[in-house]
Amino acid sequence: PQWNQQLNMAIRFPLFSERIRFQLKDKDQTTADDLIGTYFMKLSQISPNDHPPTFGPCFVNFYGSPREFSDLGDAYEYLNEGVLEGVAYRGRLLVEVTTSVGVLPKEKYEEIKPYYIKATKPFLKKCRYKLCCA
Repeated sequence: PQWNQQLNMAIRFPLFSERIRFQLKDKDQTTADDLIGTYFMKLSQISPNDHPPTFGPCFVNFYGSPREFSDLGDAYEYLNEGVLEGVAYRGRLLVEVTTSVGVLPKEKYEEIKPYYIKATKPFLKKCRYKLCCA
């Protein structure tokens, strides 16, 4: 999704995955966008006793490798991929997970209503990043 959009997914219970992965990418003009941070949401923490998952709204923080820019590559690139916990703060994302049992989403993406965006404006800083969720 793009910023100010919500992602709607249809999932089945019981869940076959342990976690949801969120990945943050930078926005490059001339080269491919780089992965700069990863956050894993453990479903067992937001779905106790096999109840439908719920979470937030809450900010989640992204961490990645130390910020050393070089054309030679990053020796700690694996920290951006979430292999180990990152050490450099990269940003945050406002996340909310809700569940509607028996209802399939009509649209994969929806625009967030303007009054929700206005309520969060004081807590947000504009940066150019991309979000990948798997």
